[in-house]
Amino acid sequence: MRKILFRVTILAWLGLIGMSAKMPTAEAQKNSNLPVTSTIANTDASGTLQFQIQSDDLGSYKNTKAVQSVIQPIGDWVLDTNYSSLSTRSVYLDFSQPVNGTGPNGTPSAPFASALVRARLITQCPTYGNSMLSLSGGETAQCGLVIGFDYGTTRYRLTMNPINYATDFVNVSCSSVGTNGQCNAWRIVPAATSGENVAKLLLLTTVRGKIVATDQGDFYMSFSIIVTNP
Repeated sequence: MRKILFRVTILAWLGLIGMSAKMPTAEAQKNSNLPVTSTIANTDASGTLQFQIQSDDLGSYKNTKAVQSVIQPIGDWVLDTNYSSLSTRSVYLDFSQPVNGTGPNGTPSAPFASALVRARLITQCPTYGNSMLSLSGGETAQCGLVIGFDYGTTRYRLTMNPINYATDFVNVSCSSVGTNGQCNAWRIVPAATSGENVAKLLLLTTVRGKIVATDQGDFYMSFSIIVTNP
C-alpha cells in the first residue's frame, strides 16, 4: 500500500509540474506579442475616395506563420506581409500624389505610380510616449508610421514622423473596449485635417556596411486601418 501511495504521489507531482510548464505566467503574457486582425480599407465610407494605402483585396490580415499581425508588448502595431516566404499577401501603395518641390532637385521620385508590394507596416507610439495597449475607450494618441517595402532588389521606407521629417503624425484611437476594460479595437488614420498625410519616401542603400537613407521626396497618403483583438 505504501509503495502504491508513493507512486501515485510522484505521478501527481509530475503532473503538476507538467501543468505548470504549460501554463503561461503573467510575465510571459506581458512580454508576448498580441495577435490581432488588421483590416486595410480601400476607400472612404462613401466609396468615392480611393486611398493611397490599400489592401490586396484578399480580406483582412490575420497573424499566421506566413503573415505577422500583432501588437508588440511596447504598444506598437506591426503588419508584416513579408514575414515568411510562404506569404501570398501584399499591400497596395499609390504614389500618384507627389508634393511638388520635394525630393531630388525638387521633383519627387517613386519607383512606381502604384503597385502591390510585400510590405512591413509599424506604428511608432512609444517613441512619442504612447502605447496602443494603454489607450482607453474613445482616446486618441498621435504616433508615427513606417512602411518598409522592396521593389525588385531595391529597398524603400515610407515614413510619417514629424520629429525627424516634415511629415504628419497618424492618429491611433481606441474604438472599442472589452468586458475586461481593455481596448480591443483600434483605428489608424491620418492626423492631417485634410485627411491626407504628408509622407516621406526614402531610398535605402548600404554604404560601407551602413544603411544610408536618401530622400526621394514627399507624397500625400490617405488610409484607414482597423485593428481588432482577436
